[in-house]
Amino acid sequence: MRITEVNVFKACPPKETWVFVAVSTDEGLTGWGEITGSTDDSCVAQLCTGIGEKLKGKDPTNLIECMTDYYKWQYPVVKTNKIVSCAWSGIDQALWDLTAQYYGLPLYKLLGGSGNNKIELYANLNRGLRFERSPEALKRAGEAARKSGFRVVKCTPFDEVNPHMDEVDLGKGFERYEALLSVVPVEDVALDCHQRFARHTLARMLDVITRKYGLPYWVEDPVDVADLDTINKISTKYPELRWAAGEDSLGYIDIFSLLNNPVYEVIMPDLKYIGGISVVKTLIPFIEGLGKKASLHNPNGPISTAHSAHVSAVSRYKMPLEFPWDSTCERVSSTTPTEPIENGFYVLNDLPGIGIKPAEAFLERFTKVWRNGAWQGLNSTI
Repeated sequence: MRITEVNVFKACPPKETWVFVAVSTDEGLTGWGEITGSTDDSCVAQLCTGIGEKLKGKDPTNLIECMTDYYKWQYPVVKTNKIVSCAWSGIDQALWDLTAQYYGLPLYKLLGGSGNNKIELYANLNRGLRFERSPEALKRAGEAARKSGFRVVKCTPFDEVNPHMDEVDLGKGFERYEALLSVVPVEDVALDCHQRFARHTLARMLDVITRKYGLPYWVEDPVDVADLDTINKISTKYPELRWAAGEDSLGYIDIFSLLNNPVYEVIMPDLKYIGGISVVKTLIPFIEGLGKKASLHNPNGPISTAHSAHVSAVSRYKMPLEFPWDSTCERVSSTTPTEPIENGFYVLNDLPGIGIKPAEAFLERFTKVWRNGAWQGLNSTI
């Protein structure tokens, strides 16, 4: 089996944008990866196209040979360039999907995750509420997610907070948070802060949160991960809180800095940014071996979710995986077969590879392909 081409597709269903990379072969198999969130869709598409030219003629099951150039670029570019890291991460995902298909195995079984085929998900409510930020909307979303079987939900209530402001309005954030807590127990609500806080604002927020409402499921990214002084001092005052971080990590060094800090208990690499399956399959056991827990960052499309679920099967601990709740009404029709999500769990099936692929009707309706330096319709000949 040899690689014949690499194509990049940009899907824009209502309220969403997903970018997929497809690696095709001379035996009719195609592997899929996702490269959403690179910061520049056109740039990452062009880079993937260039990588594809180098991959033509190679055996996709020989992942070491195919990924050699990625590791040649590891220093210094990948450490600081999200576009480069994202491109190679997507290629890596597609190669693993192809390899598992070639051997007729579900990816999670190829990775050694047999017996762990139900991956709990938590509902990230923020993706579906980007255009509606009222307390009532957050409450409705939380209630609907719980009724659909999601035990844990995540909210991002503090839109008005900025780490560079001396005075910030925390009141609106508390209103949103309180509305959600009226339908979801506080211990099942993860609080995502998006690094919006400075020391004094974080202290004020946590004082109210813990004193008035109780302990959330976790507190995620309260400050810049490089701000060790703030997180260390704040965590000393709140030793009962569980802290999570790591979604922007672009390599092992970023993750190691988090692992070396005793504050962060939940480490959240994103396989779209950190090197794909090849990196995450080794990171999860390492993270757990140091007594911490892994919960992959995954706010994007169905291909990323599939890969994240399959690699999460190697975990010994049952931390839930992120799922972008109600991010677009078209998600249910975006893949074939439909994403295997049941009662808040991703149920891994026995189909080879990641078990799903973008549906042809969805691609025809919502997708353009990167060709000749531009996004074009699928049937364009220009």
